[in-house]
Amino acid sequence: MSNIISGQQKKPEFIPELNGHIISGSIQTDEKGIYADSIISFSIIGEKAKCQFIKTDDSGKFYFVSNEYGLNEIVIQPYYKIKDDYYIELDIPYSSKVNNNRPFFFEIDTQYYNQIKDAIINMQIGSFYSKAKRENLINIESNSSVNFYGQAQISTIMSDYIQLNSVAEIIKEIIPEVFIRKANKLSEFKMINNISQKPFAKGPFILVDGIPVFDINKTLAIPSKDIERIEITPLNYVYHGIVLEGILHFITKNKNLDSYKFDSNIFRQAYSFYQPNNKFDTPDYNSNINKINKIPDFRNTLYWNPELNLDENGKLNVEFFTSDEKTDYTITIEILKSDGKVAHYQTQFTVE
Repeated sequence: MSNIISGQQKKPEFIPELNGHIISGSIQTDEKGIYADSIISFSIIGEKAKCQFIKTDDSGKFYFVSNEYGLNEIVIQPYYKIKDDYYIELDIPYSSKVNNNRPFFFEIDTQYYNQIKDAIINMQIGSFYSKAKRENLINIESNSSVNFYGQAQISTIMSDYIQLNSVAEIIKEIIPEVFIRKANKLSEFKMINNISQKPFAKGPFILVDGIPVFDINKTLAIPSKDIERIEITPLNYVYHGIVLEGILHFITKNKNLDSYKFDSNIFRQAYSFYQPNNKFDTPDYNSNINKINKIPDFRNTLYWNPELNLDENGKLNVEFFTSDEKTDYTITIEILKSDGKVAHYQTQFTVE
């Protein structure tokens, strides 16, 4: 069936997310005006500067693509801050249509009472010790996070120096590539171009905990004891059609923007991105580390793998370790045949 209605193509409710999760919405003014064809920035509060810049359409609509994980605080604001009377409305990222089907009433078969009780106890033991297990895992998503400008050319760690009284003193005494200039009682940062060794015509692009900021006085008011490090890139940086004449990034110890007096009218809220990837944990007790590990293992599910393939002889070899629970276990095998049919097998074994 065609989507053409009365000579016009029906606009889809949701755009296909081919490259990542789409965050969409619109930016408007209090006077019912719109920020049409205006550049706005999308950023995430944290240690890394994950900024995006995009131009709104003629109705003030914007679309950002992200591949972040978990719950993060986001900030959306105009790149050229002209007015404070704007507001942002985010689109609902999921369908409002719900499934009206209701599940059947669930009733526990009392003959399995003891097995269910043991399984619940094992789950509680696993949850109690899961924190100790997670400490040994590597968070791939967080380690792969980088600044939008890559690695800073110069990174100055404040703990390497004596504590100074203000941001102005830090810039003057420790950061020779940056200086503060006052004009008409207003302060501004200036940065030395690493190539020409002369100041840029404009001030650097300033970030605090990954968020673009435009009020220099509020940046100077950050308590010096709260700053962990300062990163600078004293070069022209072209990003999404915007030319940044140097980048100056203040990273605080808490990395949550609390040390900066953030404007309450700027759009800032918690946003839930992709759920973190959960890999099925199958311990290998052949390794020396796990052999001496004293953390109890009371897993109810010993092994799960949805991507196994039979060899040319139709055979499959699977190895796994049992848990500390001495009981009966059920092996369930499902095979998807070439004709699309599913074969289902079950067998049991006992750990004594």
